[in-house]
Amino acid sequence: MLADSTFHCYSLNLRGIIFIVTLNLYKTMILNKFNFVLKFFRLGGTQVYLPFSTILILALFFAQGLAKSENILEELIFLIGVMFLILAHELGHIAISNIYKREVKRTTLYFFGGVSESKKTNSINKEIIVTFSGLAITFIISLILFSKGQAVVKVEDLSNLSTQQRLFLYNNFIFFVNLLPIFPLDGEKILRLITEKTTKKRIHPKPGFLSYSLLTFFLILSVLSLDVILFLASLTLLDLISRQSFLYSIESLPEKFKVSKVMTEIDDIKVMEHGQSVKSAFNLSSKSFQPLFPVMLGEEFLGLISRENIIKAMHSNPKALVNSFLNKDAEKINSEESLNSLAKEILNGFNKNFIVMNDEKLVGILFKEKIIEYLLLKDSLKD
Repeated sequence: MLADSTFHCYSLNLRGIIFIVTLNLYKTMILNKFNFVLKFFRLGGTQVYLPFSTILILALFFAQGLAKSENILEELIFLIGVMFLILAHELGHIAISNIYKREVKRTTLYFFGGVSESKKTNSINKEIIVTFSGLAITFIISLILFSKGQAVVKVEDLSNLSTQQRLFLYNNFIFFVNLLPIFPLDGEKILRLITEKTTKKRIHPKPGFLSYSLLTFFLILSVLSLDVILFLASLTLLDLISRQSFLYSIESLPEKFKVSKVMTEIDDIKVMEHGQSVKSAFNLSSKSFQPLFPVMLGEEFLGLISRENIIKAMHSNPKALVNSFLNKDAEKINSEESLNSLAKEILNGFNKNFIVMNDEKLVGILFKEKIIEYLLLKDSLKD
């Protein structure tokens, strides 16, 4: 009895340690440093991407399975099977989109399916069919696996499932998760489209109270149970919600809405000079809330230096010149460009700021904080 209790405490502590380590890994690698997606493969005109969060969740699946079965080949087959199920769901959407001549340029695969970027149709009925198509493929795969008989799962078998049974359960997981009315999952989109069809009113896609309530519930549940995979899945959905909401908000702006309306003009920006010392730059940055500063040589723009890099340089070598810490690869845009035409670039560079240049002359900076501030206040500004 004492041995069982000791083992239970050890297991709980180990799960707690893994949970905390994974949380810090997610925070450091995804939110701060490695918020990237891997180019997986190209399917016709569609580029398929795999985000780091999906790779991390699949790696945890593999590690957990290997800890139980100790059969590497079996776990690799399961992992490949999971990727096939995720891809099959998204291919359902892509296939019907292509039939309706909706070009799908990009698909990002997540643990529940994927998110595709394509042109919208003018028909709500077609939009509903495209949305249902992924669920239909997933449902058909479940029927095929169920018809084999071996995929049937009994309660007493839950501790010793075959690969086919695990794939059957995961496929059902994809199906039911996508039925949830959480933005931007299929369930929320179907509910929104049916409401639009019934009321004949356009509804702007955005996360509602129900989306945040369900995800908050899953987050609390994952913390209480120390379930790392559920925790990462919930965080991934929250991150996806914020990004898709941000994207839809920008795309909803009128075509005539120019970058010049939101950018911070050069006269309102503190500028560093070529050859300026780090100490002098630090003194200047301490009097401003700017996150980054342009470095100029007369009228010529040389690059950017961030507040963070100035502070780091101040600790290491305050007598050094700002020239040594420049970022010369800043994203450049024109002040007359439509903000919603830059939606994808702004979203993909969510942690970046954009240099606004007209005829090779710096005229301002588009700070991401200013865009968010405007999107939050635009409804109030209308009044």
